[in-house]
Amino acid sequence: RRRTAFRGEMARLRPLHRQENAHESGCWSVCWASEDRFVLSGSMDETVKQWTVEEPGRLEETYTYPEHSLGVVSVASAPEENVVASSSLDSSIRVWNVEKFETYAVLANMPSETWGIQFSPNAQSKVVAAASGSLSGVSVWNYESGEKMSSMQLPLVQDTRHQPRRFALSIAFSPDGKRIACSAMDGTVAAFDLETQKLLHVFEGHKMPVRGLAFLPDGATLCTASDDAQIHMYDSNSGKLMDTLSGHESWALSLAVHPDGAYLASGSSDRSIKLWDIRSRSCIQTVMEHKDQVWGIRFSKGGKHLASVSDDKSIGLYSFQ
Repeated sequence: RRRTAFRGEMARLRPLHRQENAHESGCWSVCWASEDRFVLSGSMDETVKQWTVEEPGRLEETYTYPEHSLGVVSVASAPEENVVASSSLDSSIRVWNVEKFETYAVLANMPSETWGIQFSPNAQSKVVAAASGSLSGVSVWNYESGEKMSSMQLPLVQDTRHQPRRFALSIAFSPDGKRIACSAMDGTVAAFDLETQKLLHVFEGHKMPVRGLAFLPDGATLCTASDDAQIHMYDSNSGKLMDTLSGHESWALSLAVHPDGAYLASGSSDRSIKLWDIRSRSCIQTVMEHKDQVWGIRFSKGGKHLASVSDDKSIGLYSFQ
């Protein structure tokens, strides 16, 4: 049964619309594009779908991008108004123009699949980066030229009882675009200087895969979501663990930071979305709209809405106020 629990009146998510059967298989990723006019969803059915956000809170399917040959695990929007990208288990990243419904670039990451992707917040750099899975690091491209600019390797595992190479899952750019964080299957997160490609810190504390990563807008705090059901908050400049947010009953899969930096949302395999107050480090709302694990959540650029996607094949749309 759907339910929403509130603690206090600081802020709330209000369910607006649920797009049932948005895809033929589970949905794993979501993003906003073109000044919040569109929502894009990526699915294990190998497609990316573009949805127009109609008022009041309704989604209208606009286009289906069918070019991937395996499941789509991540979608992201660029600072440029009409540019988005999708990452697939077919080892490719496709960069799209959402107004012309056409492929802008195809970036290959052979022989490994690509996982989480993100554009640099520096629009002039034309940079998109991906967690490179079994290649154990971050791959960085200029998506305009198609040139692969750099690869940064996660540090080797020192414990000889385990495989020496880490499996890269997710990435996040710092707000100034100068640093990039990459999470791994073993629960660690590495931060790199993008210009020098130097390893800056290894964030430790999780013992299970870290699938969600997000910097707060000031760049001083890095938030992580892990299969251990915990959300960690680290000092991004020192690597020190500052706090742990507990409340999910199963894997914490996805994170989204509100543009004002005051709130954090998390999605979980316990089917819930939780809204956290950053200042008090407390959960102020739990939303149960999905019937299966919530793989992706994202606040709109303007901060007025949140979108979510789930293995139940649906897309959720919420107002935030």
